[in-house]
Amino acid sequence: MIKFLKDNAMTLALLAGVAVGATCGIVFGDGVNCVKPVGDIFLNFVFTLVVPIVFFSISSSLCKMNNSGTAGKVLGYTAVAFSVTSIIAGIVAFLVCMVFPPLGEIDPAAMAGSMFDLSTASKPDTATAVVSAFTVDDFWKLFSKSNLLPMIIFAVILGFSVSLCGEKGKPFAQFLESGCEAMLKIMKLVMYVAPIGLGCFIANVIASVGPQILNGYVRVYFLYWIITLILFFFAHTLYLFLFTGMKGVKTYWSNIMPPALVAFATTSSIAALPANIEATKKMGVSANVADAVLPLGVNIHKDGSMTSTVVKVLFLTILCGGCTNSMETAMSAMFIAALSSIVMGAVPNGGVTGELLTCSLMGFDPKMAGIIIVIGTIVDMPATMLNSASNSACAMIVDTLIYKKKRVLSSGK
Repeated sequence: MIKFLKDNAMTLALLAGVAVGATCGIVFGDGVNCVKPVGDIFLNFVFTLVVPIVFFSISSSLCKMNNSGTAGKVLGYTAVAFSVTSIIAGIVAFLVCMVFPPLGEIDPAAMAGSMFDLSTASKPDTATAVVSAFTVDDFWKLFSKSNLLPMIIFAVILGFSVSLCGEKGKPFAQFLESGCEAMLKIMKLVMYVAPIGLGCFIANVIASVGPQILNGYVRVYFLYWIITLILFFFAHTLYLFLFTGMKGVKTYWSNIMPPALVAFATTSSIAALPANIEATKKMGVSANVADAVLPLGVNIHKDGSMTSTVVKVLFLTILCGGCTNSMETAMSAMFIAALSSIVMGAVPNGGVTGELLTCSLMGFDPKMAGIIIVIGTIVDMPATMLNSASNSACAMIVDTLIYKKKRVLSSGK
C-alpha cells in the first residue's frame, strides 16, 4: 500500500486538487473568481515550458539514432503492427463514444462561451490548412505553442541532421541533451504546485460552465473502462489468435497480467518495461525482438493514449456544440489522436504536450487544455495498462511474422 501511494503520489495529488477545486466551484460559484489568476499562472508556466521541452527532448534523442543496431526487418514489421493496432484502438474508441457520448445529454449553448473562445476562426481551404498545420513562414514562429506540429517536424529533422554530422555534431548534441535535462528539471519544480494550480483552474471552470462538466468527467471514466476492456481482452485475443493460434493466446494470457498490473499501479510504461520484457520472453518471443519492440513501444506505441485522445477530442467537440457523428469528425479525431499519442511517447511529461497539441490542431483556446488534462489524469491507470499490454501483443505478432514459428505454451519458468 505504501509503495502504491508513493508510486502514484502525483496522480493522487492532482486528483485531490481537482476534487477540492470542483467542490469549491460548486459551493462558492462566482466567489472562486479570486483564485482564477493562480490557475492561469500555473497554466502559463506549463505552456512556456512545453515548447523547449519538446524541442530539446526530440532533437536530442534523435541525435543518437545512428547508434541503433535494430534490424530493418524488425523495424518494418513493428511499424506495421504498431500502426494497425493503434488505428483499430482509435476506431473502437470512436465507436464506443458514438454509442455513449462523453458528455451525455447536455446543452452546449449553456456551457460554451463563458470562459473561452470556443468558436474557431473562419476555416481556410484544405490546402492552406495543411500548409499551416505542418509549416510556418518564419523561423521564430516555430517556437510558439500554437505551432507545435511544425516545431516537432523541425526538431526531428534537426536531430537526424546532427546525427549525420558525426564527430562534428557532438558539441551541439551535448547542448541539446543538456538543454533537455534543464527544461525537465524546471518542469519537475513546476509540477510540485500542479495540484494547487489545476485545482484553482477547475474551480473556475466549474463556476463558469456549471457542474454538468463533472457529470461528463464521471461518464468519461466509466466510458474509458469500456474501451479498455474491449481492447485489452477482446482485441488482443483476436490479434493473437489470427497470428499465433490458440496456443499463442493461452501463452499471452498466462504471462501478461503481472506486467499489466505493474503498469496499472505505477501509471508508467517505463516502470513496467523490465517486467514486460521478462513476461514477453516467457511467451516465447525471441530476445532480439522483445528487446527491440518493447522499448520502441514505450516511446511511440500507445494504444491507451490513442483512445484517450479520441475521447478528449470528442469531449471538446461536444462541449463546443460541434457534430460528432460525421466522417470529418472521425478522421480529425483519428489524426489528432495519432499525432498526440506519438508526442506523448516521445516527450517526457508528454501528457500536457499532447493535450496542448490537441487544442492547437482543433483551433481552440490553448487554455482549454486544462479541461482535458483532467481526463488524462482520471484515465491514466487503465490507459497505461493498455499501452503496456498492447506492446507485448505486438511483440508476439512481430516475432511470429519474422520467424514463422509455432508457439509453445509457456510454463512461466
